[in-house]
Amino acid sequence: MTNVMTTKLSSKGQVVLPETLRQMYGWQSGTSFTILAYKGAVIMQPIKPPTEAELAAKFDEACAESRRLAKEAGMTPADISNAISEVRSARRSRRSRR
Repeated sequence: MTNVMTTKLSSKGQVVLPETLRQMYGWQSGTSFTILAYKGAVIMQPIKPPTEAELAAKFDEACAESRRLAKEAGMTPADISNAISEVRSARRSRRSRR
């Protein structure tokens, strides 16, 4: 089904999306979009923030990859703890110099 609607560009470069369209897609004030200009057409795609489950999955993937790379490099848990301690110590030293 094609819905043809019209709108105008304001002097500030703003376009008001018709209420029917906003309701149809559930777009609220503050919805962010990516914009693609292609062969004379403008395509808008709403940016959807990731869900908690998606974020958790990405975090788990990053942790697994980090563990794999650390293992390949021959790092031990003690090496990682020592590296963290060194970075924290360096930060404390920088803060105390200010």
